[in-house]
Amino acid sequence: MSGLRIGGVVAAAFVLIGSFLPWATVDTWIGSFSANGTDGDGVITLILGLAAGVLIGLWKRPLVIIGAVAAGLAALVALIDLIDLGRAIGDSGFADVSPGVGLILTLLAALAAVALAVIGQAQLAKQGQATGLSLAELNRGAALPTTTLPPQSAAPWPTAPTQQPVAPAAPVAPPTPTAAPAGWHPDPTGAAQLRYWDGVRWTEHVHTAAPAAPAAPAAPAAATPPQPAAPTTPPPPPPA
Repeated sequence: MSGLRIGGVVAAAFVLIGSFLPWATVDTWIGSFSANGTDGDGVITLILGLAAGVLIGLWKRPLVIIGAVAAGLAALVALIDLIDLGRAIGDSGFADVSPGVGLILTLLAALAAVALAVIGQAQLAKQGQATGLSLAELNRGAALPTTTLPPQSAAPWPTAPTQQPVAPAAPVAPPTPTAAPAGWHPDPTGAAQLRYWDGVRWTEHVHTAAPAAPAAPAAPAAATPPQPAAPTTPPPPPPA
């Protein structure tokens, strides 16, 4: 609910309350007397305040402006009574006449209801111009159209899951000899016969033993002495 709408209804309610409260107080040597609003013109302001509260509470054009007119008439009645009371104060020589709290409350509340209703009417008109809606559409509650979303395409019919290609497994690092001393060891990758281990990790230094020499043809034992086989000892470790 709009703040102007609530304020207008509350102001009209104070007009009703002020109509029941004292509108004038007369102090004489005999005693003090007070007259409530409903004893006189307060009945008029009571009816006008009730009409203003209902019309402003509906918050529709042109009912809001009609409620403002009703509140304005209530303020006019209270102002006239206040003026008449001022004249009575000047003419009275043996009594002290003063305006009551009900009259002042009725006048101020009616003026507030008029102001709030006029501002609310202007706000409703501005909303209608911004949205391009007619007065009948605004009264039907279409002053603020909701934002519509674009049509969404229907979800596709579920299909059988397709086989996703399996990513190749990451290459496994060659095993690390546990607490092995630095030196030549069998190559775990199989790229060569031997690979140098520096005591911490495998290096790029590899060694492949030369193939064994073919056997010489048989000859008499006394003719040729036996030849030693080719050395198979790996080369010395590479420099650090």
